[in-house]
Amino acid sequence: MSKKGYFHLNSVKPKVMGIGLLTLDVIMNGGDIEILDKVVGGSMGNVITILSFLGWESYPIAYLGKDHASKIILDDINKWNVKKNYIMQDETVKTPIIVEKINNHLEQKKHEFNFVCPLCHSKLPRNRVIPNELVKDIIKTMPEVQVFYLDRLSRSALKIANLHKKMGAIIFFEPHKVSKNTLFKECLKITDILKYSLEDIEYIPYNRDVYLEIISLGSEGVKYKLKGNLNNSKNHYEKINAYHLNNIVDTAGAGDWLTAGIIHMLGQNGRGYLNNLLKSSIKEAMLFGQSLSALNCSFEGARGLMYKFNKREINEMVKKIMRKKYVQINNNKKYRKKNKDMIICPMCI
Repeated sequence: MSKKGYFHLNSVKPKVMGIGLLTLDVIMNGGDIEILDKVVGGSMGNVITILSFLGWESYPIAYLGKDHASKIILDDINKWNVKKNYIMQDETVKTPIIVEKINNHLEQKKHEFNFVCPLCHSKLPRNRVIPNELVKDIIKTMPEVQVFYLDRLSRSALKIANLHKKMGAIIFFEPHKVSKNTLFKECLKITDILKYSLEDIEYIPYNRDVYLEIISLGSEGVKYKLKGNLNNSKNHYEKINAYHLNNIVDTAGAGDWLTAGIIHMLGQNGRGYLNNLLKSSIKEAMLFGQSLSALNCSFEGARGLMYKFNKREINEMVKKIMRKKYVQINNNKKYRKKNKDMIICPMCI
């Protein structure tokens, strides 16, 4: 750890670009039709925004509408200094929306995701692939980044990832399912860090030669292994148990904080630095990500921690958690304020 803390950055601010799931998250009380907040969500949206909070220059690639939901997304990412250069908008497109219901009666997850509007019962808009004609414009101006993150596959996403690979970026691939099409296998060939959840993917039936493979085990922690024969073998993984705090409120976003923490610790110097990493540095990155993940579970929403504490405060709590010391978290006021805007989807307007 740097003397300046876990949030310390290189002298040159690192950059990250991501493509995949960026949505409007509508956070609701599961017991009532009560909207707690509306914020940026989706795996890519969360990871990119968390990294911006940690001090990175973050560039999400997304295809949104020009609607009520996109306005809220853009307002939220402005708070966290996320770059909007590659957020494309189209009047004919509906911005993707996911409803997260906080359920206090659930033992573990504490939440459930809904893809149907709880008010008007319409199907909520889903994620859209970037059209090829817009990809050409993105490629012309996109910056060189240290890390390129993707969680949803498309031909356009893979094209951009390949270009960043050639420019020296770490390709961080976080699939939510195993696809049988050729895109999945092609992506594995250029992936440097592969991360997936055992809850979503039991195993990946393809050989791969990634530098680092990470499997999230939920409340059981994480296991990982370094470059080698990464076929179907279940051996040679290092396992790290999760940190458990007493006041779990919502586990949504736990995996996104883990991902962002790992990227923050391992990715600041790009792909050329990976082979020089010590095993102790990789373990520390896992622990750092796990500590952020545990902290966020004390608040509603996938990024609730960011709205409650600043970086200095979080850094101090992270240091205590990683030293296995008691951390007192003030979450009596569980969220900022109830959202009075009762519009959820386009059909509600």
